[in-house]
Amino acid sequence: MRKPLVISSILLIAFLGGGSGGSMVLRGDAAWKGEVVLGSTLIIPSGVTLRIAPGSVVKFVPKDERLKILVLGKLIARGGNKEKISFTSASANPQMGDWWGVEFRASDSGSVLENCLIEWGNYGVYCLASSPLLKNDSFCHNLRCGISCINRSAPLVEGCQIWGNGEVGIICKYLSRPVVKGCQVRENPYGIVILDQSCPFLGSSREDGGNLISDNLKYDIYNLSSLKIQAKGNFWTGNQPSQIDERIYDDEEDANSGEVDFVSLAFSPDSVAGSAELIEKEPDPVAVGILDSLPRVIEQPPAPIDGRCKGEVIVKAWVDEEGKVTETAMLSSNLDEKCAGIALEFVKGWRFSPGCYQGRRVRFWTTIPVEFSGRER
Repeated sequence: MRKPLVISSILLIAFLGGGSGGSMVLRGDAAWKGEVVLGSTLIIPSGVTLRIAPGSVVKFVPKDERLKILVLGKLIARGGNKEKISFTSASANPQMGDWWGVEFRASDSGSVLENCLIEWGNYGVYCLASSPLLKNDSFCHNLRCGISCINRSAPLVEGCQIWGNGEVGIICKYLSRPVVKGCQVRENPYGIVILDQSCPFLGSSREDGGNLISDNLKYDIYNLSSLKIQAKGNFWTGNQPSQIDERIYDDEEDANSGEVDFVSLAFSPDSVAGSAELIEKEPDPVAVGILDSLPRVIEQPPAPIDGRCKGEVIVKAWVDEEGKVTETAMLSSNLDEKCAGIALEFVKGWRFSPGCYQGRRVRFWTTIPVEFSGRER
C-alpha cells in the first residue's frame, strides 16, 4: 500500500496537479504538517484523503475569487486541545471574506474537523449534501456564516464555538438536519437560521441540546421553516420563558413558520415555584462545550488494537465531578457489536481533569471517536 505524501512547513505546490479555473487537484492521499500557504483553490477528489497534523496552519492568499478547499473526498484535520489546526487568511491585516471557506460537496464519508479554528472566510465551513464531524471547533469572523448546512446535509456539530460572524452563526437550508449539541452560538447578527423544511436537532425531551444560544444581535433562532423545531435543554440570553421567546422568531411572528419549542423541565410551573423535589434532584450532566474550559485527558489506557476491527466508533461518555468516566454509550459505528464493545470499554478507562461551569465542578458528557486500524499488535 502506497504511503501518503507528507508535506512539512510551507507548501510549494509541486505535488499538485492542475485543475480548471486555476485550481489545484490533490493527486493522491497526502499528509500536511506545519504552515501551508494556498494561492489557488485546492480540490480533494473523491477517493483521496488529506490529513492535517495538530498545530498546522493553513493560510489562504486573499484574492477576488476567494479561495477554498473543496472536499469531494475526505479531509481529516484533528488538532489537540493545545495544538489546534488553523484555517485562516494569509494577510497581515485579515478581513472577513479573505477566502471562501472549506466546502464539503457530496463528499466521501468520514471527514473530521476537530479542535480547528476557521476564521476570516466567507462561509467558514459549507456542507453541501455532506455530513462531516465538526467537533470542538471555533468559527469566527466569517463574512456570511460560520457553518452552512445545505441540501440534506446532516453534520454532527458538537462542542463548537460559533461567534462573531458577519451574518449568521449556523444556517440550515433545503431539508438539512444537522445535530447541534454542546455548542456556543453567540454574538452573531442571527444565531441559527432555519429555512426550506430543514429541521436541526437542538435538543429534545429525551436528550438536552446543552447549547448556549445567546447574545445574538437580532434573533437567537430565526425559523422560516414550517416545521416544529425542538430546542430543549439549552442555555439562553435570558432565564425566563418570556425573555427567551423575545429572541426567537417562529409561528408567533409568522403564521407560516413552525414553532420553536424551547420549554424544558427547567421552565415548568413546578420548577418556577421552587418544588422541593426539583431542588434536591442532582443536576444533569452538561455538555463539554459549555464548560469554562475544555478538560484535559490525564489518563487513558493503550489504544485498542484488534485485527478483526477496522473503522470508527463514536462513543458518548459521561464524566463525574472528579473526571472519571462513569458510563459510555455508542452514538455511531461502522463496525460489528464486538468491536463497538471494545471501544466502549476503552473509553471507560479515560480520566479527565475536572469539568467546571461558572467556577463550580460539574458532571459533563462528551463524545470520543475511537479508530481501529485493522492491524494486530
